[in-house]
Amino acid sequence: DLIITDAVSKANKETILNSNLMADIENALTNSRKFEVITRRADMLENITNEQIFAQSDWAAGDAADKGWLKNAQALVIIEITSFSFGRSASAIPNIENKWNVSDNCSIKMSAKIIDTVSGTILASFPVEASTGSGTFMVSGSKGGASRSIMQKNMTKAAGLLVNKISDTVFPIKIVNVQDADNI
Repeated sequence: DLIITDAVSKANKETILNSNLMADIENALTNSRKFEVITRRADMLENITNEQIFAQSDWAAGDAADKGWLKNAQALVIIEITSFSFGRSASAIPNIENKWNVSDNCSIKMSAKIIDTVSGTILASFPVEASTGSGTFMVSGSKGGASRSIMQKNMTKAAGLLVNKISDTVFPIKIVNVQDADNI
């Protein structure tokens, strides 16, 4: 689940909801091959329901999707967006008309909780922060708006950081002792 706190402006909430963040998180979890990701997204469940209805029709072979067989999740990952900014800063270049030094930036702060679905116990809770900037570049005429590619890059980065923390939490690895690493 994705929760966006009231600390995030209405415009930024829309930006987040229209971004690739949830898809990036699902892709990163699935592609890690460490988790079986079970969706509860409304659009996905609607597609599954439509397929199950089709499977029961006279058009289907009868060996397809059956109702009542969706898996239960062992744990939920609840992600709360606590801060988000995306924009462009600009400063006029002195003595040159209609020339600007601009920089596009995006930052996101999240809090993640892993919750056991049987007991309701919070198994882990941790923050995730990511920021990406374009560096400074010059533009002519209008200052323009921030590049969405910076935001998409940052959302992908945040998703990767989140999944790494989830993996480290669920599958902790502790190196006890390394001796003479050159002769391994």
